[in-house]
Amino acid sequence: MQLDFLTPDVWNGLVIGTILIGLAFAALRLLRDWTAYQDARRRERSLDGDRRRPSDHDKS
Repeated sequence: MQLDFLTPDVWNGLVIGTILIGLAFAALRLLRDWTAYQDARRRERSLDGDRRRPSDHDKS
């Protein structure tokens, strides 16, 4: 099987394209994980706030 079209320029373009696509997917994954972490922290804070309110209310 001859790959005459596969010049060094085409090969470099394929390698660079693959790297860029991989970096884009990695960035999306990191962003999705970070937002999930932030959402979990917000939920945790709101639950802590709900737990504190009745006790603060009882003291007054």
